[in-house]
Amino acid sequence: MLSTFAHPRAVFTAVTVAATAGSLATIPVIRGSAANPTGPSFSNVSVSPSLAGGEPFVTYAGSNSGGPDLVYTSHEGTTHLFKDGIAQPSTVCDPLQAPQNLPQGFACSYTNQVNVWTSADHGQTWKQTTVGPCVGAGCAGPTSPFGLGFSDPDFTIDEGGYLYDTGIDLANDAVFASHDGGHSFLIGNNNCHSGDRPWLAGGDVPTDSPTGATTPLLGEVFLATDTTIDANVSATSGHEIFRGIIGTNPAMAGQPNPSLFCYGAAGSLIPNDPSGATGPGIMDFGAWQTTGSYSAAGKLFYDHNSISPSDGYHGALIDPAFFSNADGTRGVGISILKSADAAFATGSTVTQFTEQHEVGGYSAPSGSTSLAHWPSIAIDSNDVVYLVWDTPTTDSNGNYINAIKLATFDLKNPSAGFTTPITIAQALATPTIGSPTGTVLWPWVAVGNPGNVSVVWYQYDRNLSPDGATTTSTNSCDSASPCVFTMEKSIFGLGTTGQQIFGPNDAANGFMHQGGMCQGGTTCVATGQDRRLGDFFTNAVDENGCVLIATGETRTDPLAATSRPLYIQQTSGTSLTGNTCGALATATPEVGWTPLLVLVAGGTTAALLGVTGRRRRRRSAA
Repeated sequence: MLSTFAHPRAVFTAVTVAATAGSLATIPVIRGSAANPTGPSFSNVSVSPSLAGGEPFVTYAGSNSGGPDLVYTSHEGTTHLFKDGIAQPSTVCDPLQAPQNLPQGFACSYTNQVNVWTSADHGQTWKQTTVGPCVGAGCAGPTSPFGLGFSDPDFTIDEGGYLYDTGIDLANDAVFASHDGGHSFLIGNNNCHSGDRPWLAGGDVPTDSPTGATTPLLGEVFLATDTTIDANVSATSGHEIFRGIIGTNPAMAGQPNPSLFCYGAAGSLIPNDPSGATGPGIMDFGAWQTTGSYSAAGKLFYDHNSISPSDGYHGALIDPAFFSNADGTRGVGISILKSADAAFATGSTVTQFTEQHEVGGYSAPSGSTSLAHWPSIAIDSNDVVYLVWDTPTTDSNGNYINAIKLATFDLKNPSAGFTTPITIAQALATPTIGSPTGTVLWPWVAVGNPGNVSVVWYQYDRNLSPDGATTTSTNSCDSASPCVFTMEKSIFGLGTTGQQIFGPNDAANGFMHQGGMCQGGTTCVATGQDRRLGDFFTNAVDENGCVLIATGETRTDPLAATSRPLYIQQTSGTSLTGNTCGALATATPEVGWTPLLVLVAGGTTAALLGVTGRRRRRRSAA
């Protein structure tokens, strides 16, 4: 674990507040199951002592085949660097497997694929997923035969139990799938399409007949990407959506069955072509209001809910979006494509997401820039969408004195629009050095039972522009060394008269990064700025509704070239589904898992089988 920072941890109490007054929409009826919830506390575990940890995800993956409990993924670090750290590589390196006898530091395990680890003891220990044998706690190797690309991971799970991840090489979007809880990814497509910053959403088990893939169809995933080199779109960053289907094709000699087939608009099969000359997908950007525009940006979701009576959104794709309004202001909201399977069916005429909703009562000045590269959303089982974002408020010196906002949108009553935004976190006008009271950025949201929500964000101990901050080796918070904290707030019964708020909580129990955070993407490496944390971090919930957080951290090695992946878990208090989160039981060895990919000739059913099963581990009572 990271050692706790020396300053006293702030004491936070639950606050009971009334429902937000003056909402633009009626607060939906969303009630959490815990009548008297208690606040959370958190512990943390290092996932790897040397591999990179930027832009991470963690998910609970209790698969049909009984694989590992938790799966964690992160950027490999190629463009998430601190330039000064390259000349001072880490002296710690995961054990090598020939021929990976490369220099020390993160490059010792470089495979041009995103990192993936699994945990069979609910996060106490982690083992890297590799194609070949993986011996020892720190072994290294490529993740998947179909995982080409070091950047931009994203997890999702479909209704068939397939876990998907993605990676890019600044051109191709690779998508690869696991059916054994993340222990192996033996199905995928290295060139599902070209683009930048892909996002995934697991769908259902398809019932249509797409070109190329013969039945049985086993899984479905949707890919959103900025098609920066798509010859079919005359835009520099057109946001398009594509469909992937796991199916069989006996005509594909030498290819594994099942395989992942990728499709654009009208069900057009995309060949193995990273050039962008094929497609296009269904566009999720375009005109807004009379002279404005919008573009989706951020994590994509598929609506798995079956609401009775139906609200018409089951099977819809939903993602966050930025809006440029006709009056010059900027806003945030969501974009929706109903009936995604039908929209991508062969012969469909759908070319564009047709439904957009902007948050009312909020706007940012023209030309202003928020620190989050995109908003974040989550959807609860009652078809309520939760949207979080950070505001671009600055002082005359360009220092961010900003806030984290949250609003909800009830899909059962779309005409009502978004609720009035509430403030989750606010930078103080006079923050305290060494305490998380300054600039806020990069919020993410996760939900449990309807109305129960966790929001995480980073927060500095002073107000600044992260691009302009300097990274030093002091590993302490002083007047010259700004510190960043991983913050969390849990809300139960959002929007009800019994709403209870716990937090903000210092989830990492002390700062996890000291110095700057470059916001300029891949140009940060050229300028020598610190981009080790990437562009975002995430939270999720486990099978008990307890909050999980994945973040990079640089406290272990302040001047290393890359950050390290850190796993944070809720270990006390009420979960977002009304359970009790407890400390983990002592780790005990479990039965080994050996995946076996069965390739069946002639187009018959192919499947991932497990030679041995796994016992499922639960948390001990608090």
